Amino acid sequence: MSETPPETGPTTAELATRIDQQESTLNKILSVIEGKKPDTPASEGKEPPGTVAEEIRQQLEARDRKAAEDAKAADADTWRKSVDEKLAGMTEKPPGEPAPTGFKGAVQRAMWGRQE
Repeated sequence: MSETPPETGPTTAELATRIDQQESTLNKILSVIEGKKPDTPASEGKEPPGTVAEEIRQQLEARDRKAAEDAKAADADTWRKSVDEKLAGMTEKPPGEPAPTGFKGAVQRAMWGRQE
């Protein structure tokens, strides 16, 4: 009988190049899905504007956010002031005299109704 050498698979170097090719293709696909340009590293924080129009948009958005925050703070201050004014006008009143009881109370209720 003749012996046939066992079939060997691809070498480690071949596998590494295949994996690298697949990773680069996968990165391209993911970048298209995410809307990024291929081969651009994901930067942390805000990216610098590419055009003057983008820069102006970012400045306007920042201005609008600041104006909204200021308006919200002003609304909270006016609400707090109105509540403080209402509370200042409200004072604790001592309790009134209790309604008379017995015959005198019954006569009073019959003549004038219940007084509160």
